[in-house]
Amino acid sequence: MVNSAVSAFQFKRPERTIFCLLSLGLTFGVQPPLKAQLTDCQGPATGEYLLFVQTPTPDSQLLARRILPSAATTTVCSYQGNTFARIGGFRSAQDADKWGRFVSALTELATAVVEPATATTAMPPSSPVAAYNPQPLGAGYAVLVDYLDRPQIAAQVRQAIGREVGLASYLSRPYLLALYSSDRDSANTTLRQLSALGLSALVVDSTQVILLTPSVRY
Repeated sequence: MVNSAVSAFQFKRPERTIFCLLSLGLTFGVQPPLKAQLTDCQGPATGEYLLFVQTPTPDSQLLARRILPSAATTTVCSYQGNTFARIGGFRSAQDADKWGRFVSALTELATAVVEPATATTAMPPSSPVAAYNPQPLGAGYAVLVDYLDRPQIAAQVRQAIGREVGLASYLSRPYLLALYSSDRDSANTTLRQLSALGLSALVVDSTQVILLTPSVRY
């Protein structure tokens, strides 16, 4: 047996349900069936809230790291034979929940928020994980929005432009994708529209952009 840690998770599908806050107390003992040995997932420190994201593949681990706030502390660990990204540094359940819903909306990866509590919850079966299939954009123009570690900006952008908002990578940084078009005038019009709302938007050469997901449902 190893150190005490998170006693149970309850995973959330992409629907906007409230995360179950969980407790400490039981022990881990199942080793992951991986060539590289992972450490067991540890519970939160005093006053800390954790976000756990089920990341069974290196690609899903990379995707989670790209989406999460730059200040977050992320490690990969094992719980009951499954692989998770353990994201620490949240000081409230609301912040952890917000980012958990954002990750689920973008990736369909199973997530859970963990804090010290008195009740325990049984561990449900692992959730199916969507394939991560990034695609480079073709020639044209991409209008990107820096969401500044505030995922709720996705809803603001979607309302402003009246269509779905994607997630893209540009120069190894994640951005919301507001528009991909071969029409420069359309790109500039969208840029002005978003800038007028005080959003941090830019137009770039779309051949330098990687589409991570075409629709962000936050």
